Amino acid sequence: MLRRQIQRGVCVVAKSVTPERIKRNGVLFDWQLSEQDMASFATLNVGWRHLLFPEAAVHPDYLCRGELPHAFVVPKGWAVPSSGTSG
Repeated sequence: MLRRQIQRGVCVVAKSVTPERIKRNGVLFDWQLSEQDMASFATLNVGWRHLLFPEAAVHPDYLCRGELPHAFVVPKGWAVPSSGTSG
Protein backbone atom coordinates (compact mmCIF):
# COMPACT_ATOMS: atom_id res chain seq x y z
CA MET A 1 0.00 0.00 0.00
CA LEU A 2 2.88 2.40 0.65
CA ARG A 3 4.17 1.94 -2.92
CA ARG A 4 0.70 2.67 -4.33
CA GLN A 5 0.46 5.91 -2.38
CA ILE A 6 3.94 6.99 -3.50
CA GLN A 7 2.98 6.39 -7.14
CA ARG A 8 -0.15 8.47 -6.61
CA GLY A 9 2.01 11.37 -5.39
CA VAL A 10 0.83 11.09 -1.80
CA CYS A 11 3.31 11.68 1.00
CA VAL A 12 3.63 8.57 3.14
CA VAL A 13 5.12 8.04 6.56
CA ALA A 14 5.99 4.46 7.35
CA LYS A 15 5.89 3.63 11.04
CA SER A 16 7.64 0.59 12.36
CA VAL A 17 9.87 -0.49 15.21
CA THR A 18 10.75 -3.84 13.63
CA PRO A 19 14.23 -3.69 12.05
CA GLU A 20 13.31 -6.03 9.18
CA ARG A 21 10.18 -4.04 8.30
CA ILE A 22 12.15 -0.78 8.44
CA LYS A 23 14.60 -2.25 5.91
CA ARG A 24 11.76 -3.39 3.63
CA ASN A 25 10.21 0.09 3.72
CA GLY A 26 13.53 1.50 2.52
CA VAL A 27 13.29 -0.22 -0.85
CA LEU A 28 9.96 1.33 -1.84
CA PHE A 29 11.69 3.46 -4.46
CA ASP A 30 13.47 0.59 -6.24
CA TRP A 31 10.38 -0.66 -8.09
CA GLN A 32 6.92 0.34 -9.34
CA LEU A 33 3.49 -1.23 -9.48
CA SER A 34 2.21 -1.92 -12.99
CA GLU A 35 -0.65 0.12 -14.46
CA GLN A 36 -2.82 -2.99 -14.09
CA ASP A 37 -1.94 -3.27 -10.39
CA MET A 38 -2.69 0.42 -9.84
CA ALA A 39 -6.05 0.01 -11.58
CA SER A 40 -6.83 -3.01 -9.40
CA PHE A 41 -6.08 -1.04 -6.25
CA ALA A 42 -8.32 1.80 -7.49
CA THR A 43 -11.30 -0.57 -7.51
CA LEU A 44 -10.85 -1.06 -3.77
CA ASN A 45 -11.80 2.58 -3.02
CA VAL A 46 -15.13 2.34 -1.23
CA GLY A 47 -15.53 6.03 -0.48
CA TRP A 48 -13.72 6.33 2.85
CA ARG A 49 -10.24 7.21 3.98
CA HIS A 50 -8.31 5.44 6.71
CA LEU A 51 -7.11 8.73 8.13
CA LEU A 52 -9.19 11.82 7.62
CA PHE A 53 -7.90 15.16 8.78
CA PRO A 54 -10.98 17.39 8.53
CA GLU A 55 -8.96 20.50 9.29
CA ALA A 56 -6.82 19.86 6.21
CA ALA A 57 -9.70 18.66 4.03
CA VAL A 58 -11.15 22.17 3.78
CA HIS A 59 -7.88 23.62 2.44
CA PRO A 60 -8.07 24.50 -1.28
CA ASP A 61 -4.81 22.63 -1.96
CA TYR A 62 -5.93 19.40 -0.23
CA LEU A 63 -4.73 16.63 -2.56
CA CYS A 64 -7.46 14.10 -1.83
CA ARG A 65 -10.53 16.33 -2.11
CA GLY A 66 -12.12 13.94 -4.64
CA GLU A 67 -11.74 11.05 -2.20
CA LEU A 68 -13.49 12.52 0.83
CA PRO A 69 -16.28 10.36 2.25
CA HIS A 70 -19.54 10.97 0.44
CA ALA A 71 -21.23 12.23 3.60
CA PHE A 72 -18.37 14.52 4.66
CA VAL A 73 -19.62 17.94 5.69
CA VAL A 74 -17.41 20.81 6.82
CA PRO A 75 -18.47 21.58 10.41
CA LYS A 76 -20.00 25.00 11.05
CA GLY A 77 -17.50 27.62 12.13
CA TRP A 78 -14.57 26.18 10.20
CA ALA A 79 -12.88 28.77 8.09
CA VAL A 80 -11.58 27.67 4.73
CA PRO A 81 -7.99 28.98 4.64
CA SER A 82 -6.72 30.80 1.60
CA SER A 83 -4.12 29.22 -0.64
CA GLY A 84 -0.61 30.64 -0.85
CA THR A 85 1.30 32.95 1.41
CA SER A 86 -0.24 35.51 3.66
CA GLY A 87 0.72 39.10 3.96
